[in-house]
Amino acid sequence: GTQSVRANVIDGIVMGLLYCAYDDCLALLKDGSAGVFCAEYFLAFGKKCHGCRCSQSLHRDTRACINHQTEWKK
Repeated sequence: GTQSVRANVIDGIVMGLLYCAYDDCLALLKDGSAGVFCAEYFLAFGKKCHGCRCSQSLHRDTRACINHQTEWKK
């Protein structure tokens, strides 16, 4: 038989709930299409690697440092 498929197209990097990605923070995102943190944690971590517990600066146009580029590309 035939089945229907529903596809959603998004232009941001966040899918699902629009809450901060910082541990135990339930604040709304500063900007769901530009990051994964609320306004408070964006100031502290918005320009830092999104690798778990990494505090290095972002590399070029990615959300990871030079050391976490392999994970970012996955």
